Amino acid sequence: DRAAAVHGIDRMLLESRGKSAPDTALWLNEYLAGKVVYSDGWAQDNAWISRLFDDAGVPMRFRIQTIRYLLGEAQLQYWQLARKQAASAVGERRHRASADARIIQHAFLISQEMAQNVPQAQWPVAADPDGADP
Repeated sequence: DRAAAVHGIDRMLLESRGKSAPDTALWLNEYLAGKVVYSDGWAQDNAWISRLFDDAGVPMRFRIQTIRYLLGEAQLQYWQLARKQAASAVGERRHRASADARIIQHAFLISQEMAQNVPQAQWPVAADPDGADP
């Protein structure tokens, strides 16, 4: 399975220890109700979480937005570079939400520091924080 390869979770393990779509959707709603969750892969994340909630038959009680709403113009210029540095520093190789969140948090701080220390005339060309080219 492609998903098993991406996430490093064997299908048998998922089937034996995983949670059902309704349980997962209800748990997410319990912890995120009324909040905004920011993603650096909004299109993909929004698609899979919408599918989860649709399959579960549960209305989603939170929103997902692109991380660009949190990034200042200067930070946006450094996002891809900062994300690469953060991924290297965090060192996590598996595609898991907790590892991805640590990388994004670290990248946010790195891009903020870069943006504060470099004059605008020296900013690199911005890349899309959602993964697409500008």
